[in-house]
Amino acid sequence: MTVTPGFPPCSTAKAQAARGRGNDKIHSMKTTPSQYARALLALSKEKSSSDQAKIAADFLNLMRRKGESKKLSSIVKKMEHLQDAKMGTKHISVTTAHPINAELMKELETFARKNFESKEVILDIRTDKKLLGGVVMKTDNHMVDASVVWRIKSLKKTLLT
Repeated sequence: MTVTPGFPPCSTAKAQAARGRGNDKIHSMKTTPSQYARALLALSKEKSSSDQAKIAADFLNLMRRKGESKKLSSIVKKMEHLQDAKMGTKHISVTTAHPINAELMKELETFARKNFESKEVILDIRTDKKLLGGVVMKTDNHMVDASVVWRIKSLKKTLLT
């Protein structure tokens, strides 16, 4: 039986042949931002602030050594996403044709909590005059389009069919 360094002993000829052909994709796989984010959250869970700071410093050093510093913003975003999901918070992109006042903002928050089934919502308000009027609300996997542009397109489609 052949024993390849770093691999457990294996008795099948097929497995031994695979090892000999340079099938070491396992060693070249890159860690995704999602995997890093989950690992950091798991490591930091129920730790003191000083322990969390040490974990973060060690992680930053690791990323620098591996040459993966460019992934840091994606990792932070994924961590925020995971924490928000755990806390029942959703980030919602809200686009209106015109700036909105505080009263309408509260109405949109109430609508979003109810329709996007969330305890808490964080609205990212933008304006886009192309909508002509109304509002478009989006999360990662849902969208509510109550814009005038959508209504015009829908009416046009109905009239042409």
